[in-house]
Amino acid sequence: MGVVFRGESAELLVARTRCAARLKDWTLHGLTLTATVQEADAYRISQQPIAFVVHRKTGQVRWPVLPNTLQITGASLTATLGPPEMSHGSIELCRR
Repeated sequence: MGVVFRGESAELLVARTRCAARLKDWTLHGLTLTATVQEADAYRISQQPIAFVVHRKTGQVRWPVLPNTLQITGASLTATLGPPEMSHGSIELCRR
């Protein structure tokens, strides 16, 4: 069994800065993401490159979403992610 991470909120960003979706109640098991979509932009979520981003006090952790793995059914999202990237400094949040 692999490492499992869970969180209450995260985002999908396209082109590193544009909010494609706000997520809640996410689980990352290995590199497989499952989450509930709170809000999404249909156009942006279909664009590439797209990344799963978790904000932290010291920056953010971002995982690239592998092409053709993002699936949304109703409010349920699944995707396969690539290796994580750490980022420090300014944090850009999706506008609420």
